[in-house]
Amino acid sequence: MLSSPIPIFLDAGGISCCWVHLDNFTAGCKNYPWKERRRGWCANESFIEGETMDDFPEFMKSSGNRIATNSQATPGVEGYVFDGADGSQMAFWTCRQTAVSAPHVHDFDEYMTVVQGCYTLIVGGRRIPIKAGEEYFIPKGLLHGGEVVAGTRTIHAFGGRRADRARQ
Repeated sequence: MLSSPIPIFLDAGGISCCWVHLDNFTAGCKNYPWKERRRGWCANESFIEGETMDDFPEFMKSSGNRIATNSQATPGVEGYVFDGADGSQMAFWTCRQTAVSAPHVHDFDEYMTVVQGCYTLIVGGRRIPIKAGEEYFIPKGLLHGGEVVAGTRTIHAFGGRRADRARQ
């Protein structure tokens, strides 16, 4: 059973995501025939029962949604952003290399979940490993940074505008 809808998020192509269910992290988008599988949801019959996903689906990686390098706190990441009708954003990041996220602060709340791998959040000198399937809330104004292992994929919801798109 999917959770209640969150605010509508639109990509540059006008695709609207209608809900996010974070127990196993699955996402559903309007007009996509999602099918439940053992390790997630897919809209493609070529997905094999029990197969894991090592990347976000192609429809989530539209070049019009790619995050500009100067909007990312971590080197070696590939990110895509979706804007909410209320000015919030969701970002999907894949870390291609082990790296350090520079300490930074937001003027809005941040929620994150790790889909694959591990992100070690660093807050006030405290190291908080967040592994696949786990989540964390970062209140606005809290200085935070982190360390990420190559291959980690994360999803973040921001209560404000966090990322700029790359120029095409």
